[in-house]
Amino acid sequence: MPVRPGSGLVVAGRTTADVVVVELGYNDTPTLGELRRMTGTLTARGARRVLWVTLHEGRSRYRAVNDALRTLASSDPSVALLDWRAEAAERPEWFTDKVHLSRAGVTAFSAFLARELAARR
Repeated sequence: MPVRPGSGLVVAGRTTADVVVVELGYNDTPTLGELRRMTGTLTARGARRVLWVTLHEGRSRYRAVNDALRTLASSDPSVALLDWRAEAAERPEWFTDKVHLSRAGVTAFSAFLARELAARR
């Protein structure tokens, strides 16, 4: 029987990094409270910066998650957003079905993360 991976909170509770990047899955729809709990777990473990990646809004339900992320970032100085939503908004060729990345999307997402992380050094 395969082992199910730990939840985000379980993984966060084991993290000891100074800077943590969190990318949600597109099946995840956390509340603001859940985002705060995850951030709190990470900062309690020593993260001084938690970088949350916004979701591409290929489906309307992702807007609420991005709104919660923006609220979190505006109220917690340890949080910054990596705005994939803005980066990918006008690039339908980066997606196969408005959610899953195409080959070009994988390349673009990797370059986006590398650029964003380099800018925060």
